[in-house]
Amino acid sequence: MELPRVTIIVPAYNSVRFIRDTIESVLAQTYSAWQLIVINDGSTDSTVELVQEYVDRDERIKLHSKENGGVVSALNRGLDLSKHTELVTLLGHDDVWEPDLLVTLVNLIDTDRDAVGAHGIARYIGAAGERVKPGVMEIELRNRRAVAGRAIVAWELHLPTTFDVLVCQSFIPASGVIVRRNILDRVGNFDMYCEGAEDWDMWLRLSQFGHFAFVDRVVYNYRLHDSNMSSNTHKMESALLRVYEKLLKSHELSSAQRRAATIGLRSHFTRLIRVRTQWARDCVRSGKLMDAAKQIRHAGRLYARSFAAVRLLRRGDHSILRLS
Repeated sequence: MELPRVTIIVPAYNSVRFIRDTIESVLAQTYSAWQLIVINDGSTDSTVELVQEYVDRDERIKLHSKENGGVVSALNRGLDLSKHTELVTLLGHDDVWEPDLLVTLVNLIDTDRDAVGAHGIARYIGAAGERVKPGVMEIELRNRRAVAGRAIVAWELHLPTTFDVLVCQSFIPASGVIVRRNILDRVGNFDMYCEGAEDWDMWLRLSQFGHFAFVDRVVYNYRLHDSNMSSNTHKMESALLRVYEKLLKSHELSSAQRRAATIGLRSHFTRLIRVRTQWARDCVRSGKLMDAAKQIRHAGRLYARSFAAVRLLRRGDHSILRLS
């Protein structure tokens, strides 16, 4: 057996609907020096039986079961079990890799010794694996922005993803990134406090030790369905604010990084206000006037908090970031 260089961690809870496609996409990889660890997070469906079929067929696939504790606890159990491989990557139980994801990202990180990780971009697929929203996710992920001085500027595609990019929420999709194990050891496990945006919090911590190499290529497929965590807007907004709160409280940031994080937070509030305002317009057009009023009130509160946040942060007070 070829010794694994890459550990792939798949957290799974009641995942029988999609996980077969996920595992098959790993088996289809053109790069073979991997081990796949499926963390069964207390599933009550037939996830275990399905995954066990693959365990019996391929010795590179492992199954580890634990009591239900949520995705962060499952990811951290996976990290605990992956300490002897050089590289680590995550894969959602419902996502599907392109066959060249591993070879592309491993080659990218091998040619950039200063990189803490490497990533590409993704496209949307639907519950049945069909293409949906063609081009939308690709455009979003290529549209990277970064803090430069006191402004936010467009970030060209040939440049790596840095801390200054990540604070503007130019996201690295969780299932399309590979990271160095030795840097993970320096930053610690995923943070339960940031659940819902735990991957973004992790990439921000890693980026304080170096950049992420970036390739403008679709390397995986993000599945949209009715159970996606990211479809719950309120929870996502809350999680993102918790990450900013944690980041701005950190004593490990340089003055330049702290300034970049503050600018990123302002941009975050602006983005939320824009989204809520657009929702209000959409509600008016569809005749849902009560819903429109609700979104306008929400946008107004965000507008007030955005100014208060900057004033308080300048005094070293982070209480404005706490969620009511």
